Amino acid sequence: MRILHSIVLDGWSAGSWYAVNIARQLGDLGHDNLFVCRPNCRTCDEAIAAGLSVDNRVNLEEKNPLRMIGNLSRLGQLLVDWKPDVICAHWGEDHAYWGLLKSLYRERIPLVRVRSLDPKPPKAHRLSRRLHEKMTALVIVSNAYLRKCYLDLFCLSEQQVCIVPPGLDFAPFKNMTNQGTSAQPFKAVFPTVGLLARFSPIKGHRYFFEAARLVKEKIPEVRFLLAGFESEYSAPDIRDMAQQAGVEDCTEIIGHRDGPSAPIVARFDVGVVSSVYSESVSRAMMENLAAGVPVVATDVGGVPDILNEGDFGNLVPPEDPGALADGIVQLLTDHDRRHQAGQSGREFIRTRRTWPRAVELFVDALSTLVKPGQ
Repeated sequence: MRILHSIVLDGWSAGSWYAVNIARQLGDLGHDNLFVCRPNCRTCDEAIAAGLSVDNRVNLEEKNPLRMIGNLSRLGQLLVDWKPDVICAHWGEDHAYWGLLKSLYRERIPLVRVRSLDPKPPKAHRLSRRLHEKMTALVIVSNAYLRKCYLDLFCLSEQQVCIVPPGLDFAPFKNMTNQGTSAQPFKAVFPTVGLLARFSPIKGHRYFFEAARLVKEKIPEVRFLLAGFESEYSAPDIRDMAQQAGVEDCTEIIGHRDGPSAPIVARFDVGVVSSVYSESVSRAMMENLAAGVPVVATDVGGVPDILNEGDFGNLVPPEDPGALADGIVQLLTDHDRRHQAGQSGREFIRTRRTWPRAVELFVDALSTLVKPGQ
């Protein structure tokens, strides 16, 4: 297939990461990809570094009407020159551009809206309804919650909204066999509970520390390890939360952004996802499980899509530190279940949540729109 990908983002977010990775993986399978993005931005740089063919001559975020007309003309010419079999729009603004182009020029190339890691439900105003119901052939989402949102808000058939969860590169976790057993209950002298997440209110750090206080009351030797990068919260903000909860003396905070996470989660006995929202797909949860670490995670976004597949840990309500603490204590004190949950989760990620599996599902979805030999 000849697949044209577009994304309006200029920074390096989860959505950019997904778009670049899926295009690169498709290219490895022999599909032709063209990556359309804004000029002079990190997303463009990362796409080039990944070896993708890039066209960055159009600013897809342009709002000036005259310049938009020029953009539409250039996009139309791009379709004539490159002749894609399908267009994959990875963000809202570029999706709207392609929809407008199809409306004005009667363009028949199938348009696919890819909602990979954006957790928000779609907007359902009149223009959005027309864009999705009249101009869009297929919507690819990352979890069951988003799929239900699309089916509830728009007149789309079951076949028009499919789930393709993002994959994880399993290679860094392949040789990790460090999960404890009942005979060797913990990886270190002290049981360690870990949270891998950017420093943001959406990740539920305050609830994590409230839960940490309750866990420490029952397991005094427990340790807490938090890894992430500064966002709405600074590192001192996180330390203040630990101090207020009375767990500063047993809490370690380290910086982590783009580097390998395997050495970090290897130190966890139990991983935690305490988010109050978001988590279209929790990459941190997948990384914990890939390392053989069971998780206690809140019931948000795509988290239940994985945790309901098997016994990989405990699913708890968001913003409920008591339930979060109970889930952590249960795993820390049940050595056999902790080991089994970790190993089951690791096998699930290895067989069901790798990039090759994600690309296989992605190709299957696009193949419903592209005739054989086209």
